[in-house]
Amino acid sequence: MSLKSYNLSFLLIFWASVVVAQPVLTTASQTPEIGETYEVQYAEVGSFIPGPGGANQTWDFSDQAPPFFQLQFSILAPEDGVSSVDFPDADFVWLLDEFEAYNYYQVTDTGLDLVGGVSGTPDDILFKEIFTDTEDGLHFPATYQDSYTYYSAFTSFFFGTSSMNERNGVVEYDGYGTIILPDGTTYNNVLRMIIRSTTTAFPIMETQYAWILPGQFVPVMVYSFEDDDESVPTIYYSKKNIETSVQDRAEVDFGLSIRTNPVRDQLQLRGDFQLFNELDFSIVNPLGQQQRYQVLNGTIDVGSLPAGVYYLVASNQDGRQVLPFMKE
Repeated sequence: MSLKSYNLSFLLIFWASVVVAQPVLTTASQTPEIGETYEVQYAEVGSFIPGPGGANQTWDFSDQAPPFFQLQFSILAPEDGVSSVDFPDADFVWLLDEFEAYNYYQVTDTGLDLVGGVSGTPDDILFKEIFTDTEDGLHFPATYQDSYTYYSAFTSFFFGTSSMNERNGVVEYDGYGTIILPDGTTYNNVLRMIIRSTTTAFPIMETQYAWILPGQFVPVMVYSFEDDDESVPTIYYSKKNIETSVQDRAEVDFGLSIRTNPVRDQLQLRGDFQLFNELDFSIVNPLGQQQRYQVLNGTIDVGSLPAGVYYLVASNQDGRQVLPFMKE
């Protein structure tokens, strides 16, 4: 059966059984796949109340209805960015398409480090930052009540002039629970992150509230403001495009199959055991959220997944094979 023959509304019935649990962010869950895209709604706002911190919160922003401007984020391979030669350690690029803005990230065991950024085109680079002391874009593992301070140093290039800058900040994971976006979409098990930072070039304090979903790199919602009288607070909310989460780079038959479907606690695979060590495995839920998994002796532990229909994705540099399965 073709993967696309599954009806999304049918899948969402199963996913509705999710319960709020304390989420944990890890390198494995938050590192994006090359090719992912996100639909983003962006707006300037006047008064905005981000709501309280704490456990098992419900943040309801369904009454937020300013004029939203639609954008798209894309996850690219480093060589597909602009001025990639300046960022040899990058593992992926986060592109804000409409503004031609590229952020370069390096994946580590403890986080996703920002190593630089560029705005413009190959023939007309408007702005560039190269980090000499990388910045923790996300620090792992992370869960409710974790916090850390960070420091970064970078060289900025703006219309031919360069300057050295530093950024100091504090990150706090101050709450978790359920968020309702302005369009009514609801996500359970989100972790809220507060980032407060200043730079030597712009000493005004900037604050960001970001609601992060395990298995999704781009936050589901971000509220930003600066501590001055001139800047305008902004919000954006995002949805991962499910088609880009499970689409084939190339359809490859690795000879894999699932022994018993539906699955209870253990997903057991048939196939070449040598391939299990050579392929990357991830599971995608019906909302497009993706998390990497390890195969041990041909088995993946899925006991913590809620009941529903999922996609097991096995991939390497040649392509990917997608296997739908149902979790009881």
